[in-house]
Amino acid sequence: MQVPLMPDAWGSVRSSIAVTVPELEAWIDALKPPTASAIF
Repeated sequence: MQVPLMPDAWGSVRSSIAVTVPELEAWIDALKPPTASAIF
């Protein structure tokens, strides 16, 4: 994802990161069990 380097954009970027980071952590936790081998 490319974001224009503008001060206004950073507000939305940081809010997006705040939302996506916990989701990524949840996915990582979900992929840690043996179910990951079934998915991949």
